[in-house]
Amino acid sequence: MFKTFKFNVGGYLAGYDEIQLVATEDEDQKYVLNIKSLYEDMPNMPKKVSKLLVELFDQKLDEIGVRNWDHNYINEAVLDGIQWDLEIDDMKWSGSNAFPEGFDDMVSLLTDLFGFPEQSLYE
Repeated sequence: MFKTFKFNVGGYLAGYDEIQLVATEDEDQKYVLNIKSLYEDMPNMPKKVSKLLVELFDQKLDEIGVRNWDHNYINEAVLDGIQWDLEIDDMKWSGSNAFPEGFDDMVSLLTDLFGFPEQSLYE
């Protein structure tokens, strides 16, 4: 189970979206969720979410195989486009106009579970 999850995605013309889930140290064992978006209003941020929801998300990340991704994905043939970064605790992944298998599934989970803005420009 992770203590911190940070993901951002965006590009020159698309703006940038970012999500963070950080474990709290208090007794209720919740996570602080914060979403920032250049083009979408994200009301009520930051907010607390249950540890159970984050455990479900973490389990789905394992099913997708996120922790087994290569650490860098780069398509040098594209100059602008979409860049992304992911951090789970002390592990890091990034990409520029290239995406690992399961990337769309991870982003869909973020949208469905936490209200992360839909990302359609990289599809």
